[in-house]
Formats: sequence, structure tokens, C-alpha cells
Amino acid sequence: MNRTLLFLLLFASINLYSEEVDSNKVFRLKQLNIEGSRIVSQKELEFSAINILTRSDIERSNYFQISEIISKSPGIFIKNYGGLGGLKTVTLRGTNSMQTVVAFDGIPLNSIQNGSFDLTGIPLSIIDKVEVTRGGASSSFGSNSIAGAINFVPKIADRNELDLFVKHTSFAETQVISSYNFKINSVKNSINIDWTNSSGNYPFEFLQFGEKKTVRRNNNYFKNFTISYSNEYLNNISNVRNTLIYEKSKRGVPGAVLQGRIEAAKAKLSEQKVFAKSSYDYFQSENYLVGLDAAYRYSYMQFIDPELPSMNGVGTNNIFKTNDFIVQSKIGFNFENNELFIRTGANYSLLEGDMLDPKAGEKVHRLNPFVIASYSNILYLFNSKITSNISTREDFFDDGSPALSPSIGLKIDYDCVYIKILNSFNYRKPSFNEMYYLNYGTKDLRPEKSTNYTLTFGSNYLERFQVDFSAFLIETKDQIIAIPKSPISWSAANIDKVEHKGIEISLFAKCPELFIEKTGFNWTLQSSMNKTKGSLFYNKQLILTPQEIINGYILMNFDYLKFSVDFDYTSFRYADPENNKNNILPNYLLLDFGIIIPIKIKSNEINCIVDCKNALDKQYEIIPNYPMPKRQFIIGLNIKY
Repeated sequence: MNRTLLFLLLFASINLYSEEVDSNKVFRLKQLNIEGSRIVSQKELEFSAINILTRSDIERSNYFQISEIISKSPGIFIKNYGGLGGLKTVTLRGTNSMQTVVAFDGIPLNSIQNGSFDLTGIPLSIIDKVEVTRGGASSSFGSNSIAGAINFVPKIADRNELDLFVKHTSFAETQVISSYNFKINSVKNSINIDWTNSSGNYPFEFLQFGEKKTVRRNNNYFKNFTISYSNEYLNNISNVRNTLIYEKSKRGVPGAVLQGRIEAAKAKLSEQKVFAKSSYDYFQSENYLVGLDAAYRYSYMQFIDPELPSMNGVGTNNIFKTNDFIVQSKIGFNFENNELFIRTGANYSLLEGDMLDPKAGEKVHRLNPFVIASYSNILYLFNSKITSNISTREDFFDDGSPALSPSIGLKIDYDCVYIKILNSFNYRKPSFNEMYYLNYGTKDLRPEKSTNYTLTFGSNYLERFQVDFSAFLIETKDQIIAIPKSPISWSAANIDKVEHKGIEISLFAKCPELFIEKTGFNWTLQSSMNKTKGSLFYNKQLILTPQEIINGYILMNFDYLKFSVDFDYTSFRYADPENNKNNILPNYLLLDFGIIIPIKIKSNEINCIVDCKNALDKQYEIIPNYPMPKRQFIIGLNIKY
């Protein structure tokens, strides 16, 4: 490892003045970097394995939630508790949901309370593309990005447009999405409204005392309303962007389906969230940039379960409030084949709740100043372009030791072939729940630390065929897990070591001559093992982690009709840490079909969409005893005016 780092460091410092180059070939300071036909928002992310999901991917089917879309990437596994209202978190390369950053326009959304992010609340209307970065990204995003990052890039159309999308399912679920984009002078504006309503009572098969019965999921309703406003002003020397999002939701929170009963049959969760961000970039020239970003996040969560035992008897009514403030400045220099980008800023997080340890009081907070530096250079040699990058981030915490997260990357482009190497050091700071939650938190937990290696090579031929192959190794020390401390209580604790390794293959193609508008295929083979010597579970696979994930799709375009087929295969998963073969979740294969009938009237577009999800009517579970929906039909109407 040390020899590899030394070689890359020496390579990155090569003097590049030996050959004169066209300045048009040098990356510009906005850090928008071409990755084949795709665009990556930050330079240091370019050296990871990357998948970009565009607006056309979002609109090609009757998707209700963003989790359905990002699952079409290699290395991604969505832990889904069932139905539209069920909790949905993303795991990347076999890690847990707290080890992947979910971000909106570069601002991390992971909860300071539990370290993860529930994907149910991301509005589809505001998303232009999704950047899935597979490879440690702490040098850019800081904590929680051990496995990588998923960044949602907002959409603001460059023309006046009204977009309405209405969907309804055979399970009596309805979603209405509307977007209005307009320009006032030189300011682009976008107003988006998303409304979703679901009873959640889908049917499933259940073995009740030896007899198979078809029953319906109860207390799984979901009501969500989101409204957002964005604007952007761009001229020759500056760029100003503002985003404001408000979300309100209510849902039932049913527990596991057990013999003779359903846990948490009356539990419910109410949430309100606010996200605001403003950005200002000033370009003194094409070689110099300064900017300032400021963001605020607010979350109000109320959990009620009249049947759950509490310290005051029976019934709980818990309220948590979080406030997050983020401010960062940035400055960039571009000189010949070199680029230097520096960011400094601070995060402040405050959690208020009535289930915190009495020693912590009713409020806990964290202040996190940070500094980020990223240096890149380009060398043209033997008809190839060689890009190298050294990035580092240091975080200073008022409740713990500083964390340093360096990364080093190398990319070689030769004609339509490329090779990428990334070595990064990443970490995850314990969440407030892991440190302060009543009867669970452990204040003196150590941060998780990992070393990440990623090798990627691929080809992009005339933007019609693209193939990526990636191999990865993630070694994590001091991983935080829940361990039993009594028959009825658990506690957060560090274990010594966890190892994730695997390979990923991604294919993308389009061939209009054969009516193939686009087709994709992803295959992931991975291993996630407990490597803590002396542990009872040494060399055991981590629970609920599939070793193989395969998915793909094809979209055929016959002008008057579009036809799509999607499939998803997930291998078996162990349901206990001992890897007992009698306690596994079986593999499953899902098949979806879709038909789109496009109608064009002058400059207006109308798309009638009919989908059949889980066409094989498969009964399956992703989380033990949380049944997933069987076959359902969805009709949708998308109007663009």
C-alpha cells in the first residue's frame, strides 16, 4: 500500500511544462468534468467508479420514489421495509446505510441523529440527475462516505415549461407531480409540487400456524406533500442559485409480521422538513473562481405508539427536532494543466429530543469546522491524457479528535478507453443516537476508519456503447454495531474490523437502427465479512447483505410506441450473524413490463404509460418479516406544455 501511494504521489507531482497543450482541453473551474457522455460535479469524484442517472431515466417508467431509480446502479442495494411509506435506505458495496452519504446539490442529507437517510421524501420533480459515486469520498463529503456518495442534482429548465405527471396503482396509490419552469429576465425559476397518497394495504401471502393465507398489510398508509422553489441567475462573471424545499408527511409504521400478530399495529410517524441552500460563484476569469455556499436543514419528527411500553406506562409519544447549518467558501485556480481548489467551512448540528440519556440533557450539539484541498494536473503523453489528483479534508470536532481524509487518484484516457485508480482514507463519526440515545448510546465510541481501494477500467465507444469494470476493497476498523447487554436491551459498541470486497460490471448501449433507445445491465459480486479476530462471528458474512445483485433493462422505441422490460435479481441473505443456513432470506427475481404511448401536438408532449411491476407475482422479503408488495399495475399520464 505504501509503495502504491508513493508512486502516485510522485506521479502527481510531475512537471507538466514539457509539452504545449490546447487550453480548451483543460478542465474549467466550475469543476464540471466529462466522464464519457456524463458530467461529474466535483473533480475529486472523477476517479471513483461512477454512474450518472439522468432525467430520461426518471421519466421512462411510472416510478413513485427515487429509490426505484438509483437501484438500477451497480453496487446498490435498497433496504426496503415495504410499501411507499416503508423506510428505504441505501447500502453501497455491502456497507451499511450510515456509511454512504446521500447529498442534495453537494450538501449531505444524512441525519445527525441516526447517521442514515430515508429516501422516501426525495421529490422526483426537482431531480435532474443522480450521481452515484462508488469509492470512498470523505475527502469531499467528510463523515459517512466510507463506501461513496449519492448526489441529487436539482433541475431548472432553460425554457418556459409546464410538466404534469399523474399516476395511479392497482393498490389505490396516487401520485401527482407538477413542475412549472419560467424565466423572468435572465433568472430561471422552477416551482415543483409532489403529492403522494397510499393506503398501503397491499395483499401478501403469510404462513399462519401452518396454513398459507392471503392477508393485507395494515397500518402502512403514507401521505406526503412536498413543494419546492429554485432559481438561477447566470452571466459571464457570476452564478447565483437558490433552492427551498418544504416537506410534510404522515405514515403508519407497522412492525414485523409474526405468528398471530403484527407488531406496532397502531404506530405512526409525522414529519416536517425544510431544506434551503444558496450558492454564489464569481468568475474573475476562466482561470479564477471564488464562491460561497450556505445551507440550512430542519427536521421535526413525532413518533406515536399507543401500545408500546414506556417509562411512564403504556404508550409513547416521542418528539425529535434537528437543526443543521452549513457554510463554506471556495476558491479555485486553473493554471495551464493544473487546477487547485480549496474549500473551508463549518457544520453545526443541534438535536433536541425526549429520549436522550439524562446525562446529555434534552439537547446535544456538534460543531465541525473543516478545510478541503484538491489539486489536479493533466499530462498528454503518447496520445493519451493522464489526469492525477490529490485531495484531502480535515474535520475538527468539538466533541472528539480531528479526522484527516486524504485520497489520491489517477485516470488514463486513451482514445475511447480509460483506467482509473483511487486510494482513499475515510471515516464515520458516531451518530447522536449511537452516543446519546437512552439505554443504547455509548458516549466514548471511536469513529469508524476505513481504507478504500478502487480500480476501474472501461470504454465509451461513440457514446453508443459503454462498459465499466470495477474491483474494490474496503477495510473498516472500529465499526459500530449494536450488541446485546441484556435479554431486552442493546448497546452501541465498536468491533475491530470489517472487510468488503467485490467486483462490478456495468454495460450501457443504444442502437436506434434496431429500435433500442437504451439498454443497461449491472452485475455486482461482493463479500462483506466480519474480520474481528476472536469474535464468535469471525469470517461470517454480515447479515442482510446479498453476495450477488443483477439488474438490467431495455427500452425499445418504435416511434408510436415504447416498450420496456426491467429485471432485478438479488441472491440469498443471512438473517443472523452466525450465518445459519436454516435462517436465510431466499433469493428473488423481479420482472417489470412497461408501455409508453407518446403523443405530440405541436410543441406539446403527452405520454401515456402503463406498467406491470413484479409481473411474476413474487412474494419476497428484503427485511425479515416485512413482506413486499406482489404484482401491481400502474397507469400514468405525463403532459408537457
